[in-house]
Amino acid sequence: MQAQHELQVGITLGISSWTTEQYLRHWLNNVVKPRVKRRTFLGYEGYVRLYLIPSLGSTRLRKLGPQHIQAMSAKLLERPASNRGFLLRGLVVVRDVQVVLSRT
Repeated sequence: MQAQHELQVGITLGISSWTTEQYLRHWLNNVVKPRVKRRTFLGYEGYVRLYLIPSLGSTRLRKLGPQHIQAMSAKLLERPASNRGFLLRGLVVVRDVQVVLSRT
């Protein structure tokens, strides 16, 4: 079951040394892009580039903690409601990666 979950979030070997930015770019290109329409991908990419990477990008996945997710969530609540859904999905993905890494 863990292996299936890891595949769902796009985990690859050596990911524990990645930064959040490296993982988000991997997730966009290898998990999201093949599964969604171009316009949807561009929306995800823009939100990740403009909001998630500036806030969380330099943090190593292994060091990413609940406090990072909570701080970013608080920032998202300040954004217009129409933007929140995409951004919250990105945070869910980062949280899922954190859970997988905590098991290794």
